[in-house]
Amino acid sequence: MSTAYGTPAKYNPDAPRVDLSLPWRDVLPNVGPVILCRMESQHIPVVRDILNFEIEQGNSYPQENPLSTEEFCNYFLSHEAFVLCHDVMQRDVIGAFYVKPNFPGRASHVCNGGFLVAVSQRNKGVGKYLAASFLRIAKLLGYRASFFNLVFGNNPASLRLWRSSGFTETGVVPNCLRLKDGTYTTAHQFYHDLSN
Repeated sequence: MSTAYGTPAKYNPDAPRVDLSLPWRDVLPNVGPVILCRMESQHIPVVRDILNFEIEQGNSYPQENPLSTEEFCNYFLSHEAFVLCHDVMQRDVIGAFYVKPNFPGRASHVCNGGFLVAVSQRNKGVGKYLAASFLRIAKLLGYRASFFNLVFGNNPASLRLWRSSGFTETGVVPNCLRLKDGTYTTAHQFYHDLSN
């Protein structure tokens, strides 16, 4: 799959990583103790299943078909990816996100992210925690801004999350996203300055 900017980076499990002093431990009021860590090979099947469920729903990711393991790794793990887990063994994944450049070259300091929350963990503050962790990690990774270009207009939870997380809504593209039922919805763009 190529983009307007050429062929995306491929998954490289041996790529050097910035030290982020992970894992981070916390307690979420509606969830309990959680651990945020880098996504490892043991997490791939679970996170891939969560993403493929969302793709099948057709309301939050632009892909039309479920991803194979290789496609998932090249999409979700091409740069940095993280999971939020319940247990100490870091197996019970309740959410995940990736951080990668939104553009190449002279605009590669602007990152993008993709977020997933397990269906059983929605409306418990997991998305809000992932959003705050994303902003912290993106800054630690050296990004100067974040820009989300395809927030589905029919996803009110996502729109609320970015609006309440300090993002500025910079634009709306009408009829940008074709839903599974063949209708179209808007794509909203959100920006966050990470340079301060």
